[in-house]
Amino acid sequence: MPNPKASSRVGSLMTTTGPLLQVDTVGPQAIVVGKSAEYTITVTNHGRIAADNVYVRIGLPEWVDVSNTTATSGAAQNQTDQSSQRKLLWTVDRVASQGEQTLTLLVTPRQNRPFDLMVDWTVRPITTVAQIEVQQPRLEMAVFGPKNVLYGETATYTLQLTNPGTGYAENVAVEFTYGARRLEKKVIGDLAPGEQNEINVELTAQQAGELLVAAVATGTGGLRAEAQEDVLVRRADLNVRVIGSSLKFAGSVASYKLHVKNTGNATANGVVASILLPAGAKLLTGTTDDGGRVLQDIGALIPGAERVVTLQSQLTVPGENRLQVLVSSKGGLEESTAFVTRVEALADLKLTLSDPRGPTAVGDNAIYEVKIANRGTKAAEKISIVGQFSEGVEPVEANGGAAELVPGQVLFHPIPRLEPGDEITLKIVARADQAGNHRFRAQLNCTNPETQLIAEESTFFFGGDDTPTTADRSTVDDATE
Repeated sequence: MPNPKASSRVGSLMTTTGPLLQVDTVGPQAIVVGKSAEYTITVTNHGRIAADNVYVRIGLPEWVDVSNTTATSGAAQNQTDQSSQRKLLWTVDRVASQGEQTLTLLVTPRQNRPFDLMVDWTVRPITTVAQIEVQQPRLEMAVFGPKNVLYGETATYTLQLTNPGTGYAENVAVEFTYGARRLEKKVIGDLAPGEQNEINVELTAQQAGELLVAAVATGTGGLRAEAQEDVLVRRADLNVRVIGSSLKFAGSVASYKLHVKNTGNATANGVVASILLPAGAKLLTGTTDDGGRVLQDIGALIPGAERVVTLQSQLTVPGENRLQVLVSSKGGLEESTAFVTRVEALADLKLTLSDPRGPTAVGDNAIYEVKIANRGTKAAEKISIVGQFSEGVEPVEANGGAAELVPGQVLFHPIPRLEPGDEITLKIVARADQAGNHRFRAQLNCTNPETQLIAEESTFFFGGDDTPTTADRSTVDDATE
């Protein structure tokens, strides 16, 4: 059942009942010039209310004289005005309910012509008073809710709407805004005087920083009320940077330091760093998952806190090696970065020389082995090898590669390319024609990378009476070592 609205209620404010007067004039219709005639004016109150201040006015021509007036109540007095009429005013203070008052007049005409006897009357109006209440509705509103919320958190705000006025607030509606977001208008209806209405609104913080929570209530007749609240939406903010070497050589170890910092104003919970190593890199610290990623649990970071994660990996692939980092936390925060290390590949040549074991007889074949190995990560190009013997020894044969034999030297044709990890063995057969300690020297020259390597060994050759004794062989062994 709807509440009645005082502002629209219509009814009887007052009832007025007045006196019911009847005025009778009695007298002859014809009179004689110079002779007096009597006229009676009677005021009768047939009502239930007494009549106060009754005024009866009698109008006669000025050539009609009034010689005598007799009243049961009040008195009759002449009134003068600018007209040619004679005015006689009879004032009756009160005519009781169902009562009457009488005025008797003796009039004498002085001219022979008809005249009008005019009688009119008035009574004091009855005044009644009804007090009219003037009502005024009002609207007051307040917003209650948390002043600090976390980003992504749902908070409840209460709008308290009150009508502190004396009249009904009609067609009340509320609009609510939360930062840049405006909610659909909510219709409240009517608020009785003193009535209070509460509206609960659930809002999810989707914008970090200072937000204004505001509400506007309106109603018929220009009613309006506003309320607002400043709300701080706090949010963690992850920042990640990587410190490492921008240049490394293939096969070397690269060290990285990941700095993860919370630059926001709320705690970041469940922070995890996912690190994807460069292709071909070998992790030296920690373990990787099935996707080749290193997962590092960082935990919670309060505002301003920083954690440092260190890892090492061996880089083997030449070119740009990209380390990719993704840092995430509960609540959907993510931040990513990458660090590029340029890896240079180098050829690393090693020259190894093996001479015959023990002394060798003059005229016998002595075999020398020259090994060239590429220990680097890049192919070596245009490698030339020259074998040189001291006087008294001459090469007689070369194996393992095309070569030219010249007095005291073996000139191998250049090796076009030696891949990383590959090895070449060259063999040289030589004979001595003189006894004694003879030296063999192998020299390597490479164009790319520019390299020069030299290896040298000494071999003892004996012949005829120069065959060494045991003691002599020991001495020779010591010398060759």
